[in-house]
Amino acid sequence: MSPSHRSSGRPSTKRHTPSRRGNPRKRAMNRKARRVAVFAFSPAMMVAALVLCGIALTVWSCSSFDPAPSRRRAVVNTETPAMPAAVVVPAAPLYPDEPDIRVRIKQAVDTARIDGPAVLMLSAQGMRPTPISAPVTIASGPGGIRFDPQTGDSLQYPEGITVTVQPSGNASGNTTPTTTITITPPAHAAILQMDGIQYPGTLIIRPASDVGPNRFDVIADMSIEDYLPGVLAKELFPKWPLAAYEAQAVCARTYALFVRDLDRAAGHFFDVENTQSDQVFGGATTNQTALTAVRNTRGAVLTYQGKPFKAYYSSTCGGRAGSAADVWPIGKGFEYNLAPPIQGTVHDHYCQQARLYRWEVIRSTEDLSRRIAAWGKNSGHQVRAIGLVTSISPEKLNATGRPARYFVGDDRGRVFSLSGEELRVACNVGAEGLPAITPQTRVNSNDLEVTPSPVGTSPGFIIRGRGFGHGVGMCQWCLKGLADRGVPWDQQVLIFYPGAGITRAYQ
Repeated sequence: MSPSHRSSGRPSTKRHTPSRRGNPRKRAMNRKARRVAVFAFSPAMMVAALVLCGIALTVWSCSSFDPAPSRRRAVVNTETPAMPAAVVVPAAPLYPDEPDIRVRIKQAVDTARIDGPAVLMLSAQGMRPTPISAPVTIASGPGGIRFDPQTGDSLQYPEGITVTVQPSGNASGNTTPTTTITITPPAHAAILQMDGIQYPGTLIIRPASDVGPNRFDVIADMSIEDYLPGVLAKELFPKWPLAAYEAQAVCARTYALFVRDLDRAAGHFFDVENTQSDQVFGGATTNQTALTAVRNTRGAVLTYQGKPFKAYYSSTCGGRAGSAADVWPIGKGFEYNLAPPIQGTVHDHYCQQARLYRWEVIRSTEDLSRRIAAWGKNSGHQVRAIGLVTSISPEKLNATGRPARYFVGDDRGRVFSLSGEELRVACNVGAEGLPAITPQTRVNSNDLEVTPSPVGTSPGFIIRGRGFGHGVGMCQWCLKGLADRGVPWDQQVLIFYPGAGITRAYQ
């Protein structure tokens, strides 16, 4: 009992003598109960209890890391957690209107194809608007950007001239020279389709001069609420519960808006990639669960001290959350990776059903050594000089027990220090003369236990791991487990980002 719960008065010294009146049978039962109580708290019983507790703790600590996932079935947590109440931060909207987001969907290509709507209108500085029929192929060459329709004449625009592709009747002359080409669908027509994928909003063709004069990037510019369903449909499995999709929508919205504002402040020409570099985006979707989840959570974002943060997430945490400060830079310009909600904390997890909750791969000594050396050469790390790997062991653990850094020793007695994420990437990097990494040989996370192969087998290592991905922030398979238990999205997300609140960023 804490001091604040103790009585402030003096204890009573009056002895209470039980009444001799009453039921004799009841008095006998009371005497028996007192004898049982005295026996239960006798020194012998207390020693026995301590011994049993010690045995239980020993068994638990030895089985906390499953050494043979292929031979043991994971025990699934079936309890519904005691959930924190959702915190709705009372604040003015963070954005006056729904923001847009610019997604780079193609990088350094020399050709692309647009199918529909049927007629597009092209306009450029000092030129009359010109209609063009779709489908149309866009190609970049020494003379600039060329539009080749399936029927009709091609249109060529010199490099350095802005060309805007708009719906018929909405074209307007542009007097500001840039190197951007914007393609906008008519409001009454189907959304644009590029290379077989539909995209809401507009498409911007930007010559990639840093790559070469004959290449260009394609950026899809759309509202954030139109963007999110295409993320959810790629990030989660189709038949997962709605509550998991809703939680993912809030995390994805928070991540996207944070990166958007960061990149625009830096003057970048796009906000996010459509790959795992940011969030996987597959264009417009008909996934009704994704569409409903985005609609149900419109504008909801995670905040810390009233501001969105970079709400990282990964597939499977494996039971131990990662810390952003251990995975990504924290120096000048990267201070956001120090935000408290994205540092690993101990909490219950619910991803035991994931295929990669526990996994195991075997690598030969030569394979592991050559890949780590190749990564070191590519990244400029001193581990490029490593000989044959002899050991890999944790150097530093975070608050959850997840390794943040590893020592890697070689046959020359040298020891190199790599972060967990560096080690994961190094184990999977391509190296000349070695086979490509497959799902069966891939090192899936940075939470590892590496042991030498048994005596009598080929020299190598058994790598046992937890989870899939960096493990920072929200765990998608935990969302599935929580949603299966009926936990609503607003309570789910606060588990993974301690100290965060929820606010509506716009109407």
